[in-house]
Amino acid sequence: GEVIILEYDKFGRSMPEIRIKSFIKGFRVPPFYNNQATEDIYRSSTGCFEDVHCVGGIHAKRSVVGWTAKKSSGAFFFCSGALVNQAVPADQVKPYVLTANHCGKDADLTTAKFYFNYQRPQCDSGLVFTHHYVVGGIKRAQRALYDMFLIELNSFPPPQFNIHLAGWTRRKFSDLDKDVMGIHHPYGGEKKISLGTLLSNTLLRFWRVRWDRNYSPTAGGSSGSPLFEQSSEMVIGWLYGGLSSCSNVLGIDRYGKFRKAWNGPSASKRLRELA
Repeated sequence: GEVIILEYDKFGRSMPEIRIKSFIKGFRVPPFYNNQATEDIYRSSTGCFEDVHCVGGIHAKRSVVGWTAKKSSGAFFFCSGALVNQAVPADQVKPYVLTANHCGKDADLTTAKFYFNYQRPQCDSGLVFTHHYVVGGIKRAQRALYDMFLIELNSFPPPQFNIHLAGWTRRKFSDLDKDVMGIHHPYGGEKKISLGTLLSNTLLRFWRVRWDRNYSPTAGGSSGSPLFEQSSEMVIGWLYGGLSSCSNVLGIDRYGKFRKAWNGPSASKRLRELA
């Protein structure tokens, strides 16, 4: 509409002076394509991604979010991420979203939108939900070395969103199951799932993954999405980038390592505060 209503609870205080710095009118719901060419790519490649509901019994899929914000350049982008749990009493849990640093590093988080349940209700069928979202967040931790970015949402998603706070593990490569899964929003489209194998641990800061079990790759918009150990549904990393695509489904993707980003020189450069 053309009208904005601002509400302020006085609670006995004097009326404030409100100055609006800027505003953004959202005129296009997801998918968030950058241009017609990207939209054409998504439409022509939909069949190479597996719908998240085509693999049953996975609770962690409810933790995965898509989010969009404006960069300092003025351009908009779309990335993925995951709500993560904390080892604190239930009444102290905060709405933390773990994503990639290359998504969040120069994003305007004050007006960022975080989408939940942007997915089809059944395997490859039904209308896609777009109305579950919250606006705004604050940067809590950032480490470019591991492409890690942690955001605290301004508000907790309401109960009707049916969210899940994903668990995480810092186990080393030799102790992890090698069957892994990625859940993400390729090209800013509805939620998809990739099933693959954790490859030999040859990189210090990143996991290497090949989607050789359901041949469903990642794409632009999947950045920042969680990598789960499939048996435990625990987060072990987030998507940095890679070579997988609809034309190269066995290309290797790289994910920042949760275990490596756990420690850092300060609270703003590590994930240890999750405990």
